[in-house]
Amino acid sequence: MKREGFTLWGRLAALLVGLIAPMGAMGSASNYESPAHSLALSESGPAFRFHLLSSSSSIESAGSPLVLLLGGGPGFSSWNLEPIQKRLHQAGHSVVSMDMIGIGENVEVLNQLSGATPPILPIWIRQIRALHQASGERPLILVGHSWGALMAMLYTREYPEQVTQWVLLNPVDPERKAMQGLVEMIDQRRSRLTGQTDRTSEWDDWPDDREESRSEGSESRLAERQLMDVLPTYFADMAQGRRYAAQFDAGDFRPGLNVQAWQEYAADPIGYDWVRNWQNQGNRRVDFIECDQDYFMPTNLTVMQASMTLDSVTVLKACAHFPWVEQPQTFYPALLSVLKQP
Repeated sequence: MKREGFTLWGRLAALLVGLIAPMGAMGSASNYESPAHSLALSESGPAFRFHLLSSSSSIESAGSPLVLLLGGGPGFSSWNLEPIQKRLHQAGHSVVSMDMIGIGENVEVLNQLSGATPPILPIWIRQIRALHQASGERPLILVGHSWGALMAMLYTREYPEQVTQWVLLNPVDPERKAMQGLVEMIDQRRSRLTGQTDRTSEWDDWPDDREESRSEGSESRLAERQLMDVLPTYFADMAQGRRYAAQFDAGDFRPGLNVQAWQEYAADPIGYDWVRNWQNQGNRRVDFIECDQDYFMPTNLTVMQASMTLDSVTVLKACAHFPWVEQPQTFYPALLSVLKQP
């Protein structure tokens, strides 16, 4: 029996942990290969780490755009986006990736901000803003994978003049219509591919209390189950998904932050009226790149095409949620073709 205090949305949010974009181990050594830079969140605030690949050792570069990669989850590290960062850098772009505060190598920054549990989305917006200010207000291109697409929109809603382009990779649509029935779809795919019939959506041991949900034991148990049972189903080839999942362990994401961020988003979601207004104010571009076998398809594309302007749409074949892993030979040309030239 499911616990009454944990809503359906809460269970679905918890289910997304480990599905969208796995992260570097919480509180352990980072899996980033590039050196980290340090930047203060504010004059008196703690410093967070970010990773820059650029022709210059400094984040400042007069006039040229800065590409920021925003990973999925929410609640995951972005180190698994490093292959994208390297490829864009090879093409001449200045590219930043970073763990959001409270995650991965920035896990302790949240504790330094407050001993309580502050709203997390405003903190992530402040983090991106601090990074952009440090860049000298360079033209900003946001490349968001899955939840990262919504994070790109949330930042742009606060700072609409700062962003020139969104590149939406396997995005969650702002109204989250593509997520309806997601639990059942995962169960059906697991059953079809593995013969397992137990439901992934039974989180009877997941605590109702948010602070309790962040305890190491609770997160570890949920993490292990997610990685073993669910993450591989986010690949068109489940054997490839299992190999990919084997890189990660129970310390690789933050279920508590995942639930909290989804709840905060649900309380103040992105509206399409605002999106259309932003697109109509100046030279803004939005590009959509998806996999044909993703759980979110075709609903996310259908509702977004009907509600906003997509300057380009690319649907990649024979992949699900991780196109740079599953189909790099078609993914990278598609991505490079929509980015403004450096």
